[in-house]
Amino acid sequence: MRKRYLKHSPEKVVLIGMGPSTVDLFSPTLTQEFSREKWADEVWAVNMAAHLFWHDLVFWMDDLKQQRDFKPDLISELNRRGRPVMTATAYPDVCPTSYDYPIDAVGKLSFDIFGKVYLNNSIAQGIAYAIHKKVKVLKLYGCDFTYPDRNFAEAGRACVEAWATAAFSKYDMEIGLCPRTSLFDTVSSKTGVYGFAEQPEVKVGKGKKYKYAKQEEAEASPYKPEDSSGVKNVSVSGTIPRTRRSNAANGRGNAPGAVAAQEDAPAATPRHCKGVGNSGRKRRHKARHPAGLNGSGKERGVQVPA
Repeated sequence: MRKRYLKHSPEKVVLIGMGPSTVDLFSPTLTQEFSREKWADEVWAVNMAAHLFWHDLVFWMDDLKQQRDFKPDLISELNRRGRPVMTATAYPDVCPTSYDYPIDAVGKLSFDIFGKVYLNNSIAQGIAYAIHKKVKVLKLYGCDFTYPDRNFAEAGRACVEAWATAAFSKYDMEIGLCPRTSLFDTVSSKTGVYGFAEQPEVKVGKGKKYKYAKQEEAEASPYKPEDSSGVKNVSVSGTIPRTRRSNAANGRGNAPGAVAAQEDAPAATPRHCKGVGNSGRKRRHKARHPAGLNGSGKERGVQVPA
């Protein structure tokens, strides 16, 4: 059967998995300042994330004929939307908008990097595909595999982190990590430098230093809502809890030092990998998700003036 490959060339992509950190999508999108053109050229949804989030492409890597026999309503829903479907094998008779995943091209990339074809989950396949398509910016939401205070972890996290690391270190891709992601140990309360009785001030270049510090206490800050008409100075006001956050590594201070601030946030040390959650504005304190999202960790990265 002749292969069907999707022709597109996005530079900025949002990749949405099915993990609990998808809640971070609300912050950049549910605002009057939202600009789809600035946010992303394309949105790629993985599996059932396509049911909830608007997307340009869905990654459904399972065999569509098997899926049709197992869940016929699923195929009907994919066809009803009419969006391109990236899958292991395209079956135009089952899903007219299905396209073959370029396994040979991506597999060669994988072999060059890892010495084997290392593609054991759809998120990793999405990141690898982004490298293949020469995407410049890739923002990850809902790509969660481990959770705090739980003895359960999904398989595949190592593969995703390996591909994300390769993307920004080898292919100069900017990787955006949302604040609540569990990737790169951001749900751990022990994210400081191992072995030091007192966390060191690390010189990171250009006269800057970096130090992990414990999360500061929450404080009350004034909140003034903005109504849908765009009037900012409305009469309703009040105070809500707010957690102080530093503009460290990922702009939220809750990820490893390899992550930098969001493009519209006060910049930290410039890196290829950026956080996507902080806009530099004061934020409402978000209650902890029942599943135990990160943001409750007790260690945070804090930049120390040189």
